[in-house]
Amino acid sequence: MEQCLNIETLKIAKEELREDEETRNNALNQMRLWLKQNKKIIHSRSDDNFLLRFLRAKKFSLPLAQEALERYLLLRQTFGRQLFNELDITCPRLEKLLELGYIFVVPKRDKNGRRIIITRPGVFNPSIWTNAEMCRMHGVTYETLMEDQENQRTLPMRHKEIYGVNVPLSLKFALDFGMTLISEKIRSRVKIFSSIEESHTYVDKSLLPKEYGGEMEMSTMIGLWKQELLEKREQILKNEKMSVREDMFSEGARQGRVSALTNHSHHHMVGSFRQLTVD
Repeated sequence: MEQCLNIETLKIAKEELREDEETRNNALNQMRLWLKQNKKIIHSRSDDNFLLRFLRAKKFSLPLAQEALERYLLLRQTFGRQLFNELDITCPRLEKLLELGYIFVVPKRDKNGRRIIITRPGVFNPSIWTNAEMCRMHGVTYETLMEDQENQRTLPMRHKEIYGVNVPLSLKFALDFGMTLISEKIRSRVKIFSSIEESHTYVDKSLLPKEYGGEMEMSTMIGLWKQELLEKREQILKNEKMSVREDMFSEGARQGRVSALTNHSHHHMVGSFRQLTVD
């Protein structure tokens, strides 16, 4: 289904992704042609909303978007049950995790039009919940967000900022060391705070739950997010029908090694498209 974007969003898409109507239409046509001719792919969604998430994540570089789509479909099938399938929020255990507020998305966007995802590891008791359930909660969250084109400027997703609040001291030391090993660009997007109050310097507290200094009760936010999950539920479950021919991928690709897929993913591409710098 075609989703109309507001003028401000289209402006951001043009500035950040060099996306306009002509670029978008040409890329979508070439992606669909590539899908039809790609013998590795048995079935994939080809609607605008689905294809644009890959094109936007790769700033409309066709080779990179096609590689990302192949990798996504392969990983869905290879690691499907734990990471990508059974993403049904009406499952009683997932519903309970949602009610606990393990992970949810606040209803309002920030000044840059972004959604804020709140994750609360402290409510996840490993003696009660499994790693698979943790992965499924994250999976249904991100897949639901990506069904809204307003979020596709940012899986694939482009995370602009990651904040950690009330991080235990021992973990903070480990994170501080880990931060020295990543690029300055990524490091600038990650911020660790010792208290909720300290985070208000960077985050508009009016967007946060009342328990974190905001205005709306956390339970209300969780209820609103549940409504969004339920609205997108049928489409998310239909994604499980997508499939590839695993025997046409290398062993390295099936194990999730990006480099193994990169060297083999472009020979079905038809036509050409401008190469843009990856974020």
